[in-house]
Formats: sequence, structure tokens, C-alpha cells
Amino acid sequence: MKKKGFTVFELLAVIIVIAVLTLVAIPELVKVINGTKDSSKLETVKNYVKALEDQIIAEQFDKAPLKNGCYIVEDGIIMRKGNYANPDDARIIPAAKGDLPEEGWVIMKDDSVIKGQFIISDTIINYDGTDSHLDTEKEGYSLDSSCIED
Repeated sequence: MKKKGFTVFELLAVIIVIAVLTLVAIPELVKVINGTKDSSKLETVKNYVKALEDQIIAEQFDKAPLKNGCYIVEDGIIMRKGNYANPDDARIIPAAKGDLPEEGWVIMKDDSVIKGQFIISDTIINYDGTDSHLDTEKEGYSLDSSCIED
């Protein structure tokens, strides 16, 4: 008479094989997830900058033009320089989708962002005027010298 089923040793062998495969797969899965998050943040910065430039151009017709120089970003909003009777007139709120930078700075020249640094979800992202890059050098968040002079 034959028994149906598995022995304890066979079950234990299957469990060990599954555990080893899991230990190998999980770190790779974490790398893929983190890489995807970083890519998303880089695209977020490029979209934010594009939306900011579009908003500045759109507002030129009914608000004061934006002066060249450095502007601080707080919760995705930058403020025009100068005194305004209505504080809302000083705000530039880009119509960007997704997460907005919690903080950062941009250097504007002729209605374009030529340089910037942003923090999104504790990740520092540098913008060089054409593309965004993670702060892989771990230099940290710092204001550009032209921002300090303003």
C-alpha cells in the first residue's frame, strides 16, 4: 500500500528553496522600486520647471514681469520680488501635476529656469537648465551664491 502525500523532508526542502529564492529576489525588487521612485522624482522636477516657465509667460500680460535672479521655492510656490498691494499678485503657482518641491531655489533669466535645486520627499534634485539629476555626490542642499547675494 502506497502512501499519498509528501514527507517532512520533502516539505522542508521546498520551504528552504523558496526561502533562498526570496532572499535573492527581495534586494533586487527593492533596487527596482527605488530606481523607479528616483526616475519619478527627476521627471517631476522637469515637469515642474516647464509648468513654472509656462505660468510666468502666461502671467506677463496681467502681472509685472519676472525679474532675472534667484527665487526661493516653498511648497512649489515662488514669490515675485517687490511690494504688492495684493500678496496673491506676488505668488507664482505653476499648474504642475504630481508632487511639488517642498523647498528649493531657481535662477531665472529671460523667463526661463537656468539652474535650480529642489527637495522632493527628502531627495535633493539638481536642475542644470535642461535636465534634472539626483544629488549623487551627497553635497546636500545649498543656496547658489547668486541667491545669497539677492
